[in-house]
Amino acid sequence: MSMENNKKKIQSYEGVLLVKKDKYFLTIEDQLIANDGIVMWNYQKSINEVSIFDAEDDDFAIFHPAKMLHNWNKEYDAKFIREEESLKKMMIIVDLKPKKRSSFYKIRLFIDKNTSYIQQIKMYDWDETTITYTVTKFTPNATIADAKFIFNKNDYPDVQINDMR
Repeated sequence: MSMENNKKKIQSYEGVLLVKKDKYFLTIEDQLIANDGIVMWNYQKSINEVSIFDAEDDDFAIFHPAKMLHNWNKEYDAKFIREEESLKKMMIIVDLKPKKRSSFYKIRLFIDKNTSYIQQIKMYDWDETTITYTVTKFTPNATIADAKFIFNKNDYPDVQINDMR
């Protein structure tokens, strides 16, 4: 993930995203986000604190490609932009524009023409910030235990818990 404002790089992070049906698990820098489809946990390592939310209130749903794309026709207007070579692959570029007011005005998808997998997502914020998510490794149909999508407080001694449900 990289973040730019006015074409100047602000931040850059590497992380891991695991997805299984309606569940996902994301680690990025000192943050861990686990969503089992019912509950979402957002753990901040630097302060040893986890906030718990209902999964449906998950502001991080953009990290779950299936959720984002499942409702795209309700939530976004889609427009084919072009085909071009990017990331050493032939890409289909599609813009999604939110139908309702949102913190961003456009999401640009870079889809591998050969596999139909999303390789990059660019989110354009109203304040001229662009957040780019680039897939560097993709393993389809990986076997992942359901327990991976649940935050286990026993693994984090003395964790502060903020239940926001």
